[in-house]
Amino acid sequence: MNPRRCDVHAAVAESRQDWWNTPRYRDRIALVLTELGFEVEHTGRTNDGGVDAEAVLSLEGLTSVLTKVQAKRWAHSVSGRIVRELRGALRVDERGLIVTTAEFTPEAVREAEAEGKAKIGLLGGDALVRLCAERGIGVDRRQMTLLKLSAAELASE
Repeated sequence: MNPRRCDVHAAVAESRQDWWNTPRYRDRIALVLTELGFEVEHTGRTNDGGVDAEAVLSLEGLTSVLTKVQAKRWAHSVSGRIVRELRGALRVDERGLIVTTAEFTPEAVREAEAEGKAKIGLLGGDALVRLCAERGIGVDRRQMTLLKLSAAELASE
């Protein structure tokens, strides 16, 4: 097993648990969307059964995209039912985005990409942590030294 790959997966798992394990995780999702260029307004509360935020991405005032956001801090995968519920809350000119600390079932992915229906963006836990790391959102960077035993050095002693 590649030790570097193992370290990355451990860091992702630790980050996922620590950074999102807060009642204010919706604020952190709003921070991520804001850093990506959206203007975000909270609309929902815990157990609201609906949209948690509306996010607008504007392109130099020429056009804008209104996105309704559903945030799920779950340990289990998000199902296709949640995708359908969000789609039902959209108007013709809106997009949907589901952000979760977990992942999505294959049914949810198929539903989000279904032909002839409004597309729903899906941002799962691993991708969310990677996005934050790549963009430096909420990231504490640490430089580390990697030590490796050298067979040649050991043989000369």
